[in-house]
Amino acid sequence: MASGSDNVATYIRVYLALLVLTAVTVWVGTLNLGNMAIVGALVVALVKGWLVASEFMHLRQERGYVLTLFMGSLAMLAVLFLLTAADVTTRGKLHPEEGNHVLRDARALPAD
Repeated sequence: MASGSDNVATYIRVYLALLVLTAVTVWVGTLNLGNMAIVGALVVALVKGWLVASEFMHLRQERGYVLTLFMGSLAMLAVLFLLTAADVTTRGKLHPEEGNHVLRDARALPAD
């Protein structure tokens, strides 16, 4: 079992890492990277989420039921993201002149 000072030192290291990663996120946002800025921000967010989950939620030490629930939740979140991405990428274009409810197949339309 770790002593209390070890826990405090770990929490301080994680806190400092989170501050640095937040600064990296802000810095990446200022760069002109186009769509790659989103990828960079998501990678940093994943690392920050892993730090919080593993250290502050103590998932690194957990076994069994709690870890299974956490991993199942992450899997469901991934499924929801994939379904949302599939929906967004397969939509047609909106035509406000005909009413915003009208969708056409984007492949059959000339480029705007």
